[in-house]
Order: sequence, then structure tokens, then C-alpha cells
Amino acid sequence: MIEALYRVCKDAALAIEILNYAGISDAVLYRARYRELSTGQKERAKIAWALAHRPNLILVDEFGAHLDPVTARRMARRMSQLSWEKRITLVLVTHRREILESLEPDAIYMVGYGTLFRADELPERGFRVKEPYATYIVEGKKRWEIRRYPTGVRGRVGVVSGGKVIGTVDILGNKGPFTLEELRVHADRHLADERFLRDYARGDKLYVWELGEARKFPEPVEFESRRGQRTWLRLRPKKKSPDEKGRKGETNRKGG
Repeated sequence: MIEALYRVCKDAALAIEILNYAGISDAVLYRARYRELSTGQKERAKIAWALAHRPNLILVDEFGAHLDPVTARRMARRMSQLSWEKRITLVLVTHRREILESLEPDAIYMVGYGTLFRADELPERGFRVKEPYATYIVEGKKRWEIRRYPTGVRGRVGVVSGGKVIGTVDILGNKGPFTLEELRVHADRHLADERFLRDYARGDKLYVWELGEARKFPEPVEFESRRGQRTWLRLRPKKKSPDEKGRKGETNRKGG
């Protein structure tokens, strides 16, 4: 590998530095051929090959797809560090949520079913959910939301917990009404314990809001709330104070 990189960058020391950046620090691998590498090592070799060309933009499809979780997070941290140090713009596509925290990206865009939107962009409305159920929803673990009434809302909505929007989910439709006995059969979908269901139902049948396409924000997003809003909320991003705007501008001048 080192010979291939040297032919591109014409600097042996730089070639070794690039391999280290890409996570290939074993000297034995420096002279290995590409076909002799493992699947994960090949992924890192591709990154090294791209870096050798000294680009200002790197596009990576299915980043970390063939790496184990520990290596994927380590590689993500290294790529994030590289982006800042070398002033390289990274555009990475991945299905692996666990590496987003390590990447610390400036922006995350969600793509699917003909839609494209920024992950921390707030939808027009959201609904309040108690914990731990709110977290279960945005992590995709809770697919049924139990309510006393059906809803006519469809599409992407915010999930509000602790006064902040922690993610979004699509409301696909309604089911029901269900008795407690019927809901008990589907506990793996709504994740509510029997005591909660009994207290919440108060002897009545309950409805289900079907959920899909859950998305958890990297950080909870504050919004401007209005008095009188209960279950459903109109979501408007909270305006930043002059001090916050000034700090952001200062950060941008330093980071480029």
C-alpha cells in the first residue's frame, strides 16, 4: 500500500502519516497488497487512497458498513479529527446510528421514501410523551403509541420530552379500539406495562397510533412553547440570544 500512496503523493513520510490517519498503523500492512487485506482494512485503505490525493472534499457511501462497532466509532472519530485539521469537507452516507456521535457532524440529513430533510429541523407540530416511552419511540423500539382517541394527523411529527424535541417519528395511521386483554398480546409493540394501561384506560377501550421511521436527534432541540398547548404542540425553533449568536460567529471564524 505504501508504494501506491507514494506514487500519488511523492512523499514517503506523508504516505505513512496518511496510513496512520486512516487507521492502518501496523508496519506489516504498509507493504501488503490490497487484495491481501481484510474487509475492514480495505475500507480504511480506500480512505487512505482518497487522502493521498489531498482533496478538499471526500464522499463516502455506506461509511463503516463493513467495520465492527468499535472500529467504526474509532474510524469516525479519526475522520472527524481529519476534517478539522486538514480543512476537508466530508459527506458520509451511513445507516449506522451509533457512529453519528463519534463523527460529531455539522449537519445530519435524513433520506428515505422520497424525502430529504435536516435531522434537527423541526416539523410543524409535535406531541408530548412521558419517559421512558419518548426515548423508546425515537429509538424505533416503540411502534404503537397508546391513546384514548384516534388521530387524524399523518406524517412526520416531533416527539417532545422534558420540554424539548428529542426526535421525530411518522404517524402512519390508527388501530382500535382495543381492550386491555387485546393490548396485552401486543406488548412488544407498545412496551407499556399492564398497570400503566389499566390506570390510563380507566375502564375504557384504547386506540393505537401506528408509528414508523423513527429518528433520534443527536441533541434535544429547544422550541418556543405556548400556554394552553397540551398533547399537540406547534413547534418553532427557540430564538437564540445575541450572546449565543456572537459565540457562534466567533466559532465559525476560528473553524472556517
